[in-house]
Amino acid sequence: MWIAAALTMGYAFAQVGQQAVAPLPAKKAPVAAGLWNPGYVITFTGKIIGTMTSTPAGSKNDLVELMVKLKNGGTALVDLGPSRYVNAQRLFLTLHNPITVKGSKVSQRGETWILAESLRYDGSLAYFRHQDGTPFWR
Repeated sequence: MWIAAALTMGYAFAQVGQQAVAPLPAKKAPVAAGLWNPGYVITFTGKIIGTMTSTPAGSKNDLVELMVKLKNGGTALVDLGPSRYVNAQRLFLTLHNPITVKGSKVSQRGETWILAESLRYDGSLAYFRHQDGTPFWR
């Protein structure tokens, strides 16, 4: 369902609808619930400008991320979770469509991204983590 990749700013981004696997930056090894910070939970709206599926070193799971263009002109990298869980949500994400993301802002080794708690997209609401950051797929 997901991705055809192109390299932009050191990340592999993609058009929704095809499949590709690209290496993740070092910030992703490992993704742990311990990174979740309830003091940094934010909600924002923007437009999807790319998706990425990759497999972190030492992991068996492909992870799905979105790149979202914010209304203020910035961009946010959003970690949704393993592709098996994301695909089970039956989200039909389309480039340039609006999306609302709620999640915890995380920084590590100079990189910043959002661990998604939920997405509101095209009238649907999908959940990825509990309010304490524990993933639904565990």
